[in-house]
Amino acid sequence: MKNPEDAELATRMARNKESIRKLCHKANVGVETRIPVEQYVGVGLIRTQQVPPLPNLLSTDERVAYKNWELLNAAYGVYRSRMWETFSLAYWIELIVFFPRHVASYLQIPLNRVADWTLEIVWLVFQTFVIGSILDRYKPEITQWVMETLGL
Repeated sequence: MKNPEDAELATRMARNKESIRKLCHKANVGVETRIPVEQYVGVGLIRTQQVPPLPNLLSTDERVAYKNWELLNAAYGVYRSRMWETFSLAYWIELIVFFPRHVASYLQIPLNRVADWTLEIVWLVFQTFVIGSILDRYKPEITQWVMETLGL
């Protein structure tokens, strides 16, 4: 590499190769992607194979490098949209309502449909009691805040 900045980037990518692969995997980007590559092995013979791009992050093959560039840009887009999603009220409501499903997904616990529904129902009953007890306990303060907010 002629440019020192390119050499520094390649060094950082080599050091963080596993982290980059994990981030792309969590973004569900490039997990099943394969690129056909041919190599001349001599005496008129050519070896062909399908290679995954992410483990070959520092490959000099243009097709692999371009696919890695596409995958990293796609992962960047996924994480950027997830970042903006956290500012949405609908995101937080969905997170609270379906909290057991998110926890199971995070812990990589496979749930069948019955277990998922059972956990959701138990969670909704729990939420109902918690919200009810909070409203009962803080009813005067909530009423006062609403009246002040509405200007009544």
